[in-house]
Amino acid sequence: MTFRIAAVAALSLAAAASPAVAATDDGWCGSEDLLITVSEGRAPVAADRLFAIHLQTAGNGPCTIRGMLSEVRFLQGETDLDVPIAGGQPQEWPEFITVDADSEAVVYMSAPKKAKPQPVDHIRFILPGNGTRGDTVTVPWPSPVGGLVDFGIIVSPVS
Repeated sequence: MTFRIAAVAALSLAAAASPAVAATDDGWCGSEDLLITVSEGRAPVAADRLFAIHLQTAGNGPCTIRGMLSEVRFLQGETDLDVPIAGGQPQEWPEFITVDADSEAVVYMSAPKKAKPQPVDHIRFILPGNGTRGDTVTVPWPSPVGGLVDFGIIVSPVS
């Protein structure tokens, strides 16, 4: 368990340590500005699965975002599933990330491979707002997941 949290923290810290993108006057990212997808990749810890929520431009020009997702729920259809979550709390105020044609923002998550999977087909969460409540979005989830899902904050992608 400690290794998984450390791996997610390392990914978040490595991404946060990358060159910061300055805040711009281009506006805050809302759901209409973003194409949001979820992918599953190779985890740095063999006992874990790694997921990433990609926040890419929807072609409406650049926008800025920072912070964390809130009120995260895993769904099967419209039914909330009991998938426990943790993390997402920054150690310091997160950097501004500019989302445009050349760069995206991402939220990394890990979950144990050996946990009993639940039939998740969507994830619902609230994007961070700019001094207000952000937009609620629901996006497809790539595969069943179970166990404690550890979330990071919104960062630039780790290469």
